[in-house]
Amino acid sequence: MRIVFFIEDYVKGGHNVVVTNIINNWPTDDELILISNSDNLGLDLIKRRLRRKCNIYLHKFNYDNKINNLKVLPPFKYFIKIIVFILRYPILILQLIKIENMLKIINPRKFIISNGGYPGGQTCRAAALIGLFSNKKWGNPFFIIHNIPVSPRFLIIPIEFIVDWLINKNVKNFITVSNAVKSKISNRAGLRNSNKIIVIHNGIDRPPNPTKLSEVSIRKELGLSKSDKLVLTIANFEKRKGHEFIFNVMAKVCKLIPNVKLLLAGADVEDYASTLNKKIIDLGLKEYVHFLGFRNNIPELLRQVDVLAVPSQAYESFGLINVEAMAMKIPVVATNVGGIPEVVEDGITGYLCEPSNINIYAEKLVELLINNEKRISLGEAGYTRFNAMFRSKIMSENYFNLINST
Repeated sequence: MRIVFFIEDYVKGGHNVVVTNIINNWPTDDELILISNSDNLGLDLIKRRLRRKCNIYLHKFNYDNKINNLKVLPPFKYFIKIIVFILRYPILILQLIKIENMLKIINPRKFIISNGGYPGGQTCRAAALIGLFSNKKWGNPFFIIHNIPVSPRFLIIPIEFIVDWLINKNVKNFITVSNAVKSKISNRAGLRNSNKIIVIHNGIDRPPNPTKLSEVSIRKELGLSKSDKLVLTIANFEKRKGHEFIFNVMAKVCKLIPNVKLLLAGADVEDYASTLNKKIIDLGLKEYVHFLGFRNNIPELLRQVDVLAVPSQAYESFGLINVEAMAMKIPVVATNVGGIPEVVEDGITGYLCEPSNINIYAEKLVELLINNEKRISLGEAGYTRFNAMFRSKIMSENYFNLINST
């Protein structure tokens, strides 16, 4: 059976990883095809991680994004935004036609759209409307929503209601990665009463055995002592990810544990690094914080640290990094945001703190950094939970069973 996965993405991150994990762990020898926008920065990550045969087709139908990113002088940026706003729905129709023609050639048996958020990628929504104009069986796709849906801007509420209502009418199922995402479908009036929503939690592969990991030492790379306590945060540099919050936390932690270090891994997707550097200097944390840049070797990093800190402040639909830490027996101190509480069990696999409570967050970090027994026990419990709920094999089987049940 020929199955097509369709995505639109622009960063190296969890969305690309999850889709690749679904493909790698697909339980049968179906013919799998991935269609992605050609300017997806995560394509190299996808190709590097793919372990089974999967043909990749690239499209350039994301016209709205291409127009938005035209390099023009600042005064003309507003003009470009107005043009995109006016042409948004004519472009949607053109994208629909282009994608349908592409799929007629590929002729899938099943069609799965994986959208970063909602409304997210406009080509994903265009693809979700194909069944309204095609009698092909694949014209009624499954539609994955990875991030929290956002409300439409006031001026386009009526037409967005119509588009959402048509998408809901056409798709076989919406799949959300957490109950938190499912609960926020209500942000979209056209989807609010949908009875097609199913939750399938994300999953990751079992990490390599420690003996198969490279011998690269992050301590040696950064010139750190064996006695230093290491806290790791892995997140692209965006305000919602809470880097400024964790700096405020570390300002308290380092007074109690002078040999603590905070390691930051992630890409600077919003030119936010300069703001973060200024915050570090203002708080006197320069000797305590190390920027690692974007890293591909997440298990390698995790096995060398004591605690993972996830300080997200908003729009955290699932938090895949929490699962990656649990798979490496590393306890997590996270904020009680979005879908994170569906992953981290407070007091069992880690700690959950309110995203505004710097003192409690610092207290929990200090506890795990000085209490080896507690840190190990939470890590072991997290590993057990990972094996029971969040492995890629479980996730892929859930998707397979869903698309074959209709």
